[in-house]
Amino acid sequence: MRRLHGITAYITGGSSGIGYAIAAELIRAGARVALLARSEERLVEAEKRLVATGGQVAVTHLSLDVSDREAAERALPGLVDQFGGPDLLVNCHGVTGVYYFSDTSHDDLMRLLSINIGGVWNTIQLLLPELEKRHATIVNVASVAGFVGVLGYSAYSASKFGLIGLSEVLRNELKPRGIRVCVLCPPDTDTPMFRAENVTKPFETKIMSETLPVKSAEYVARAFLRGLKGRKFLIVPGFMGRLTLFVKGVAPRLLFGIVDNDLRKAQKKMARTSGQGESRV
Repeated sequence: MRRLHGITAYITGGSSGIGYAIAAELIRAGARVALLARSEERLVEAEKRLVATGGQVAVTHLSLDVSDREAAERALPGLVDQFGGPDLLVNCHGVTGVYYFSDTSHDDLMRLLSINIGGVWNTIQLLLPELEKRHATIVNVASVAGFVGVLGYSAYSASKFGLIGLSEVLRNELKPRGIRVCVLCPPDTDTPMFRAENVTKPFETKIMSETLPVKSAEYVARAFLRGLKGRKFLIVPGFMGRLTLFVKGVAPRLLFGIVDNDLRKAQKKMARTSGQGESRV
């Protein structure tokens, strides 16, 4: 998708964080944008901020939990009637949960799978006739944690690895129908979700991530647009994320060795800090 001016984009999770930053970039490029998220209050505020950017801004919003299949079946046709079908569908909604595996409940896992994968499944399946009619592009937002597993991210990585797998299948299945599918894999990004992670993140995970730069949502959104225009399947913002993907592909033992070494260092620091000897993992 090289031309963005005049296209219609639907962005789930568009009221804040990366979703909002992508919406702002698309508005600046001349796109028409529909924001979808659960909170009506946040959506109204986000729409006001986008409209305040000036110019010929066409933006609307829809309060919807996309993981609720029945609600999505009722609401999405109305959005299509009101605003037109999407040329670009960005599935940027998601929830997180970063705990030790032993502290992660089955309900936690099901919640993340339902929202992070089920919500994407719903939007694509329900909008498929419109997407095919418009030869649209679908972008599913996963994570660097969708191709490399790190302590604490058991449920989150399960959902994001699964999302990349689903996207690979759809890339093949929908290409003959004129639909392009790609995946955005952001690194740690300064968003409300990332800040929520830090409240429950295991000690070792915090230590292991200290050396990695935290990107802004605006940085990720600009990288997203470059990848979109460059027709990439995997869009990975930031050098370290791309390096990690490359090393895992050509020398996975090397990557696992680096991760293991970082974990040992983190465990030693945890033992010194707690004064309780060996850590629990």
